[in-house]
Amino acid sequence: MVFENLTQQIAAANPLLASALEQSPWLLYLIFLQIIFKLAFYPVALYLSGKRQQKGWFVVLVICFLILNDFGLLAALYLIFNRDKPHKEIHRKKKL
Repeated sequence: MVFENLTQQIAAANPLLASALEQSPWLLYLIFLQIIFKLAFYPVALYLSGKRQQKGWFVVLVICFLILNDFGLLAALYLIFNRDKPHKEIHRKKKL
């Protein structure tokens, strides 16, 4: 299996991580899930924040993507709170 071969390569490179993987083999699946989640949300969030000219969000998202490991949660929160909502037209009578 692919994960067994990968686990053996990790064991050769880092014995501490290898012992953690031996105690909880599901940890490797969790790491891959986290990588996929992060790579799915951050590009979309960065693109939308740049397109909407939200410089603050863009800088924070870049810092979290490159430096901090937040499991993609900040990008998911950005996408949830800044999603496009249907615009309701408000008709008001002009007062003379």
